[in-house]
Amino acid sequence: MRRWIKRLLILAAAIILPPSIILAERGSYALVVPARRAVQDYHRAILADQSGHGLEVLDFTTPDGTPAMIMLPSSDPGLATKSRDLRAALEQRGLTLPPVGQTVGTIVLLHGRNGRKEDHLPIAERFCAAGFACICIDLPGHGDSPTPYATFGHQECHHLPELLAAARKTHHLPAPVALFGYSQGGAIALQTAAEPGNDCFAVISIASFADLGDIVEQRAHSRHPLPDALASPCTGLVRLGTRLRAGFDPADIRPDLAAAKLSIPVYILHGADDHFIPPTHAQRIYDAVPHPDKRLQIVPAVAHGNVLSTGGTPLYADLCQFLLENVAPVSNRR
Repeated sequence: MRRWIKRLLILAAAIILPPSIILAERGSYALVVPARRAVQDYHRAILADQSGHGLEVLDFTTPDGTPAMIMLPSSDPGLATKSRDLRAALEQRGLTLPPVGQTVGTIVLLHGRNGRKEDHLPIAERFCAAGFACICIDLPGHGDSPTPYATFGHQECHHLPELLAAARKTHHLPAPVALFGYSQGGAIALQTAAEPGNDCFAVISIASFADLGDIVEQRAHSRHPLPDALASPCTGLVRLGTRLRAGFDPADIRPDLAAAKLSIPVYILHGADDHFIPPTHAQRIYDAVPHPDKRLQIVPAVAHGNVLSTGGTPLYADLCQFLLENVAPVSNRR
């Protein structure tokens, strides 16, 4: 009997172990090694006509070799239609803007999964018009970053302060700093702001998840419908593979728990028709933030990747007004 039990256990292991290893390897790879997006034609068009978009773009390399860009408002902008429209919208709201070309603060812009730093050029165009310098980097595992794995904040939130310090030292950027992030970038922004010693004055999180473990399980169900009895073990294998490959457990990436530590204003924006990261995640983050100046905006009929493009100038004006109103007290203290 013992011999038969041993044989059955060996047979079961032979059947179960190979597909388990494959699932852990492939699932973790798909999570932390996203396809690297190339520079797009619209990126090149903006970079080739910087003043025409109200920008001055400076290349910058972080101490660990990560490519970055610093974007400043042009003191002599060309047509810059989007910049001019935004300034007009803000002035109509009674806001006092810095003179064209001057800055009152700095915004670190963090892109989404499969993105790259150049994706933020159209966004920086608006923020620069409102009087902010912008810093964009290729996050780990993306663009031209030398770091192979995306870790959704596990490593990124510790490296960003070093990047910011180096950029401010070499380019004399204004001291008040805000964090802005889209999707993965929003999750990283929230976690970075919650780090001890962080001195940013505000966070904007767009289409972010509250709990990466939930998203991993959700994606597993949507791609490979599984019985409930198998879903948790399969998700557990992906988590194990991610820990072995990249050094972290997706279930430990919890922007909602980070949000509960924030003592600064937070603006949360999400599409109502986002099926990739449901708007319930935005609500969880909002509910966790203890600061009284917290805002949750769910944009109707908008999916995951087009929140800002759908909102246009009025939505950008909302974001810039939020930043301008919160940077003033910080600037006065410094």
